[in-house]
Amino acid sequence: MKHIQTTLLLLCFLFATVAHAKSPTVCPLTTEAELLQLAKQKSAEALLSNDFRKIGKLAREGVFYADNCLKKNPRSVGCYYYRGVNRGLEIKTRATSVNKELQKMIKDFNKVIQMNKRYDDGGAYVALGYLYLKAPAMPMISNQIKRDLDLASQYAQKAIRIAPNNPYNITLIGEIALKKKEYKTALNFFKQAQNQIKKNKKLNREDLKLKKELKKFVKKTKRKT
Repeated sequence: MKHIQTTLLLLCFLFATVAHAKSPTVCPLTTEAELLQLAKQKSAEALLSNDFRKIGKLAREGVFYADNCLKKNPRSVGCYYYRGVNRGLEIKTRATSVNKELQKMIKDFNKVIQMNKRYDDGGAYVALGYLYLKAPAMPMISNQIKRDLDLASQYAQKAIRIAPNNPYNITLIGEIALKKKEYKTALNFFKQAQNQIKKNKKLNREDLKLKKELKKFVKKTKRKT
């Protein structure tokens, strides 16, 4: 048995070496948990990047790892979730097949809600809320998803009920209010989100990015009130 394991480990090393400059590969010994972590890691790296090419590459790799995770366990909530997150990030970098990929992303997040709506503090609701907040008001294609602030608000409220102190959930409601030109309401939510960020003494890079964005939102909204 030890000889078989050693051979497999060597094969994994060779796969990784050959594929390093090309597309990602998955070693047969890679576990579901490791694949989930890779998918999560790629989405985090893509979120923090300002380079569209890099974002697209990282997000595609994230989808790849999530796909392979789901092959190992089709009931992995986390892998559906991070496949949806990575798909959303990759969509931002593409010019074709956007609507088709959006439908796949929506399907992933609805699957998460069906399996465990509380996953990542209601993150699937937040993702869908942002989808309908950021979608174009007048899409170029007739069947393309379009902006729907009421639907975005419904998703945001569901997320808030799950995790009322999560600054990302609060920020989404603030952004929706800002888009609706409800400036005082928006400012209140942005300040609430800032207060929640301040309570967290161990901020990761995504939290620090949100902190900067909130500062800009507060400054912008104050000018409107």
